[in-house]
Amino acid sequence: SKDQTFAYFLNGREIESSTRANAGIDGSAARGPSCALSLVRGGRESWEEMVPRFELYIDKLSIFGDQHHKALMHAGPAAQGSHYLLYDYSTGAEALRDGWEHLPKGLREKARNTIMRELRRGLNADGSFVDNPLMGADTCTGMALATLLDLQKLK
Repeated sequence: SKDQTFAYFLNGREIESSTRANAGIDGSAARGPSCALSLVRGGRESWEEMVPRFELYIDKLSIFGDQHHKALMHAGPAAQGSHYLLYDYSTGAEALRDGWEHLPKGLREKARNTIMRELRRGLNADGSFVDNPLMGADTCTGMALATLLDLQKLK
C-alpha cells in the first residue's frame, strides 16, 4: 500500500486506505522486510524501496515484542500477536543480511540493534526462546538461532 505496508489480517475485506493506515501499519510492519525482500529478489523493487519498510519495522517492532510469552493471539493494540515473533525477527535479519551493502549505514545499525533487543525478550532462563507458549521452544529456538546466524554475518 501507499503507507509502505503489506496487507495483513484484513479478514478478506476491502478496507479503505485511510482505515488501513490506522490498523495496517502497526499490525503489519513486522512482515515488511520479508515481503519487500521477496520483491527485491524477484526484480520488482529496488533496495532503495526497502528503506521505508525497515524504518517501519524498526519503529513498530517493540509493539510486537510486548506480546512475548502471551498465549492469547492477536491481543495487541492493532491485533499484534505473540506467535511468529521469532519468525519476524528471523526474516528481518535475513533481509538485513541480504541488503547490508545496499542500505544506509545508520538504518542497518539501528535495525540490527532493534532485532537483537527484541530477540532477547524471548530468551528463557534455560537458554531457549519462546514467543508464544503454545508453540513451544523447539521451533522458536531454531528461529532465534537462524536470526543470530544472519546477524553474525553482518560486517
